[in-house]
Amino acid sequence: MFDPFKLNGLEVLEIDSQLNDYAEVIKHRWSEFLRVLYEINTNSQGIEQFSDYTNYGFYIEAGNTIQNISSMDWNQVQSASSPPNLVYREWIGNGKYVAIVGDFNNWDNTKHYSNHQDMGVHTISIPFTGTKGRWECPIKENQKYKIFINTHDGQDLYRHPQHCLYAILNKEISQLEPQWHIMEKFQFKQPKPQHDVLRIYETHIGMSSEEEKINTYRDFADNILPRIANKGYNAVQIMALQEHAYYGSFGYQVTSFFAPSSRFGPPEDFRYLVEKAHSLKIQVYLDLVHSHASKNVTDGIANWDGTKFLFHEEDHPLWDSKVFDYTHPETLRFLLQNLNFWLTEFNIDGFRFDGCMSMMYWHRSAGEGYTGRYGEYFDDNSRVDIGALTYLRLAHYLFLVKDQKNNQKTISIAEDVSGYPTLATPLQQGGIGFDYRFQMAVPDLWVKFMKSGFDLGLNDESNLDMGKIRHALCNRRWQEKHIVYAECHDQALVGDKVLLMWLLNEKIYSDMSAIQGPEDRTDRGIRLHKVIRLLTIGMGGEGYLAFMGNEFGHPEWIDFPRTGNGESFKHCRRQWSLEDSSHTKFHWLSLFDKDLMNLNKQFPWQLSREFVNVTDNEAKTLVWDRANLVFIISMHPFNGDYEAIIPIRQPGAYKVVLTSNGKQYGGDGQGTQKDNLFRTIPESQCDNTCRDKLNGCGQFIKVWIKKQCGYVLEKIE
Repeated sequence: MFDPFKLNGLEVLEIDSQLNDYAEVIKHRWSEFLRVLYEINTNSQGIEQFSDYTNYGFYIEAGNTIQNISSMDWNQVQSASSPPNLVYREWIGNGKYVAIVGDFNNWDNTKHYSNHQDMGVHTISIPFTGTKGRWECPIKENQKYKIFINTHDGQDLYRHPQHCLYAILNKEISQLEPQWHIMEKFQFKQPKPQHDVLRIYETHIGMSSEEEKINTYRDFADNILPRIANKGYNAVQIMALQEHAYYGSFGYQVTSFFAPSSRFGPPEDFRYLVEKAHSLKIQVYLDLVHSHASKNVTDGIANWDGTKFLFHEEDHPLWDSKVFDYTHPETLRFLLQNLNFWLTEFNIDGFRFDGCMSMMYWHRSAGEGYTGRYGEYFDDNSRVDIGALTYLRLAHYLFLVKDQKNNQKTISIAEDVSGYPTLATPLQQGGIGFDYRFQMAVPDLWVKFMKSGFDLGLNDESNLDMGKIRHALCNRRWQEKHIVYAECHDQALVGDKVLLMWLLNEKIYSDMSAIQGPEDRTDRGIRLHKVIRLLTIGMGGEGYLAFMGNEFGHPEWIDFPRTGNGESFKHCRRQWSLEDSSHTKFHWLSLFDKDLMNLNKQFPWQLSREFVNVTDNEAKTLVWDRANLVFIISMHPFNGDYEAIIPIRQPGAYKVVLTSNGKQYGGDGQGTQKDNLFRTIPESQCDNTCRDKLNGCGQFIKVWIKKQCGYVLEKIE
């Protein structure tokens, strides 16, 4: 088993020599991680015990066993010879008197109260009624309840349990209310799938239906997951899973960290979803929010015991939310328990950590930009929250411990804009520990091009800089893996536009019938939509992500139901029929994306690094090879239908395995097509003009290319 105490953090210097100037800072940050881990090992017998959620919140003592209500074995409970006890145990530092109140005791705070308090941890025990084999829990299914707290400074508070597992929205008061619900023990039978290259489908359960409604876990599992598998994606990143009072927050204002959102169904149905995903060889990632929490008090955990509790005094400057204090032992316990809970109770495969930049810096990402200069992360003015780095390292140490015990691999992905070095370097090498980080400069570049007139076909030659595109896609640390994407949910939100909306604007409503004749702007937009995706996945990252529907150019924006739109679901759904109908141009884009994903499945080129052979800003072409494939991209708005000299690093025979100009994708089917074969021509057969285009390669092929098209060739000999 990996022992972090055998490292000093300087192991990362062997990976990145630019870190040498900051060796002492790096060593100090690692030592802080070791200091906290030592305290955990000393005081809590290790990180597994420290992150054990089963004896926090509600659980049942039956004989010599403890049954957590998230995984109940009723047979063991009923076989107890003496009455089992329902126990509530929680750290309530400012609690002087604590009681459970609810429908079951007429909300009387004098009946079931804490009779034991140890270092701020209160325990309440309520005996079952009945006889052996017929024991009855004192709180009945679906009854409402809360925790009553009388604080040391005289406040009377009614709160959700910190480890609340199930809460239902009361529409009359627009608040979530805890409802009693016990989940029976569930045996996951499907093996967890393992993938070398990730093709992630970013999803939202509620908006996944074509109907104007909130969709369910069951419907998503039965109808959407098979669609995703058929598209060729092998992982889903599920947004808005942790319970949140405000639907329109997209799940980023979490109120109950341990509760799968009840809007989509009971928590058992999420287990069903995970099992169904695994049967389809799809991994499941939770879009995890540990960077902040909702400010809600009555149905959240803010001001929970009448104090700042797990948080800093200052709220988040941009998100109007509470910021976790990662130096507080109970904050670390709560967050690590949360990770352990989702991995254990729902058998998920990993997490995408939202808002890492907000976590890692005291400025919380407000008004700060980063150039990549290492001093921005390690000098005296870097404003790094070392407590947050320690938490992230503890999280990945927990993953390592659990993975070794269960013979599995927990995937972690960091959403970080700052570019913090070693963020996606393994913990075993002195890094923070993430498996991947998002390559977030890429979608920003595409949007920047669009806002400069590229979407209108204006100034394409001067606006479209192939060098900038190459830089955005290739500018990533060799030692860290990245997830690349052309667009995600951020670009789909109301007030922004997805790429096809930029490219087509009003034409997306009037000119998407495959039956009607071609229209220049629409054809151009469809060509570029395909090329942008091929270019992004082909040159960038070690994994790929798409937001659901964007792969086929889903029209319009995402606008959650709210007062301003009459509580409408019209723009909070996915119109799958658009891609299903062979009479639409959306169908063309869907077919292309499916074939692109399946090509990536057949040739997992992200396991190799890209080598760019041509960056021609005048011709608007990019050529690179990766693994045993050669990629050719033409983005010129006018110049097409010509035979291009394509430099090749490895001699041999090459066959076209994908072209964006195929008729099935809305192309004209002319020029270079699938299965065309090319053999390299040695440099010795080149004239001077040709030789100048080889860029050091010893051979070339001649390929007939079309404007704004892309080609992928496989080396077959």
